[in-house]
Amino acid sequence: MHNVSSAALRRDLGRLIGGGTVLTDRASRIAAGTDFVTQRGMPAAVVRPTETDQIAPVLGFANQRGIPVVSRGAATNLSAAMLPNAESVVLDLSQLNRILDIDTQARCA
Repeated sequence: MHNVSSAALRRDLGRLIGGGTVLTDRASRIAAGTDFVTQRGMPAAVVRPTETDQIAPVLGFANQRGIPVVSRGAATNLSAAMLPNAESVVLDLSQLNRILDIDTQARCA
């Protein structure tokens, strides 16, 4: 992967997702790269889509450029399996927290 600037990632990914958020500030990158263990990684950017249709463009963008993507949900992982590096993008899915449907027969939402 080639070295991509944070400003370029913020600009390009921001165009792709529209209403979502792209964070490249140090505090957001540290928070997204920290699991509930002593290990830590620092991603190049954090993308917080607000709609599910914003995910595929981010994955396509990253795939075309060879940028690793690490997805993050509710940050409940305790095994340090999610450790981004300086060339990765964290796809923070925590904003996608609406119940879309409740199926009482299958007992699921």
